[in-house]
Amino acid sequence: MVPSYCFTMALNASDGIRPPSLRLRKSIVFRPSRWVEFTPADSSNSSAVKSLGESVSENGEQPIIKFARINYDDIQHQQFIWTLFDSKQMDLNIRLATEADLPAIVDIYNQSIPGGWSTADTTPISVTDRIEWFRKFSSTKRPIWVAEMDDQVVATVYLSSFYAGRPAYDATAEVSLYIASAYQRRGLGRRLKQWVIEQCPRLGITTLLSLYFDHNDATRRINESLGFEQMGHLREIAVVQGQSRGLVIGALRILAANS
Repeated sequence: MVPSYCFTMALNASDGIRPPSLRLRKSIVFRPSRWVEFTPADSSNSSAVKSLGESVSENGEQPIIKFARINYDDIQHQQFIWTLFDSKQMDLNIRLATEADLPAIVDIYNQSIPGGWSTADTTPISVTDRIEWFRKFSSTKRPIWVAEMDDQVVATVYLSSFYAGRPAYDATAEVSLYIASAYQRRGLGRRLKQWVIEQCPRLGITTLLSLYFDHNDATRRINESLGFEQMGHLREIAVVQGQSRGLVIGALRILAANS
């Protein structure tokens, strides 16, 4: 069984978490999970966090709390599910991808195929398969980025034009995100998607789409925390590992750069 720990402390929401929370005081269950960021409301909570013996900074820095999903006891009568995480482990360099990154990008993508969570491809692709695809990205309109940790590429995220790039949809783009298996469950998915959202105004994108299988609860939780709305659900349109799966269409409205 996964160990869990309970204690009570006050928390404040930060970094645009949705739905926004005021000051909370709850008993919280900690388990390893996917993360979204909250910080302690005051420094007096540091000793309470450190007493749990989890991976929290020991040099006096304010610890960071990460959680998988927001379940308000007062409203939904469900428990909070949280995880502690040391912010130092989140050192991340996000940059535009170059063609030299293509082997790493393809490898990360291929790692996602066996799980059946995030791609409709059923067999691995090759670097050769992706050369022309890669050259269609544009740093000023439809970029592709890579994220580096530990001196290696650990994730890729990119924007694609909607509906084959027809001009009327020029301000709409789809975000796609793939993380190396060894670096999943570290909060990178939400952090990278949040970063892409921040780039959208300068790229002229006012609607960001996220399409994902309906059994992919991790993407659903990330999208909900970032404010995506479900605009459609195409049920049972794919067969993934012998199972019928549906496709959820999520959308986030983004203010134009001059708004």
